[in-house]
Amino acid sequence: MTAPTSERELPAGVTALAPAVLDEDQLAWLALVLSPGLGPKRIVDAVARLESASEIFAMPLTGLEALRFPAQAAQFIFDGKARVAAEREWAQVAAQGATVVTYGCQEYPERLKEIYDPPPVLWVRGDVALLKRPAIAVVGTRHPSPYGSGMAEMLSRDLAVRRLLIVNKKLAEEILELGGAIVSELPMGTFPAPQNFPRRNRILSGLSIAVLVVEASENSGTRVTARCAAEQNRDLFAVPGNVTNKGSWTPNTLIKQGATLTATWEDVWEDLPSQVRLELDAAGTNESKVEKTASLLPDPVLRPQEAMVLEVLRCDASLQIDEILDLLETQLTSSEVFTALFELEMAGRVRCLPGKNYVKTMG
Repeated sequence: MTAPTSERELPAGVTALAPAVLDEDQLAWLALVLSPGLGPKRIVDAVARLESASEIFAMPLTGLEALRFPAQAAQFIFDGKARVAAEREWAQVAAQGATVVTYGCQEYPERLKEIYDPPPVLWVRGDVALLKRPAIAVVGTRHPSPYGSGMAEMLSRDLAVRRLLIVNKKLAEEILELGGAIVSELPMGTFPAPQNFPRRNRILSGLSIAVLVVEASENSGTRVTARCAAEQNRDLFAVPGNVTNKGSWTPNTLIKQGATLTATWEDVWEDLPSQVRLELDAAGTNESKVEKTASLLPDPVLRPQEAMVLEVLRCDASLQIDEILDLLETQLTSSEVFTALFELEMAGRVRCLPGKNYVKTMG
């Protein structure tokens, strides 16, 4: 759900929250964020000393400096340039069908206020109401193994069925099309520069009640998100992995350090605060009956040939078709293997990767 905003048009069929009329306080928060040299904590601390954020527009230069604003920022606000920048940004936000949620707004998520340096302004495209829903951040490497992607898909699906919001970094337009939201603390059109990723990661964990790490190497940026979660007193979950796989280093290390070992959705659900579970259960009262969720065990109702093929396949590594034929050479003909693979793929039990490599799915 968290990603830099962009200037592209909304995809067909997506309706963003209609931007409300920006009042003076919202304009002031926006002006402060757009002023040079002001960080999130300095802004929030300064406004806390005022009756309202909009007071900055009428303050003398000495008053702005008394708020511990750098000289450049104080002058920028005093000269009226901050207000002009805020009005221009608001017009651009409205033109893109997006909205801004400021620290003083009712829509601002309470969980995010708990972190050390909450962003004063959030730029949002999509459903703003999602910001207050219980959420879990699913994070990991950009290049997962078949095992990692399978586990992420299975756990996310099973938790989403129970109305736990999933916060991850999928394609932005796909998130909007499915009724989600894109959130950023950076102005519209900001380039997704690497130096902004750590700032994004603290929001990723700050919006969530917990963080689930699937796969990540020793030097992965996922470690930053995990550290943010620990600093923010968020629960940390990790999926154990093969010790010979470099992508298992971070989750396995986190488990050694106290993260909850996670193999199924129940491992997460049992550790959620009781208040959150009650909230999710109540929200699901009017929903349809929870569908059957994924399991680590294969469906026992299989034809003998399919069961034999499924037995040699793995979730954590793919096998090339020639390797599968060699393993089953004395038990099945090549025709039986091809037929079984086709049926298993159609049933969603097996996934075919490029180069005729096959991997067992998680669900």
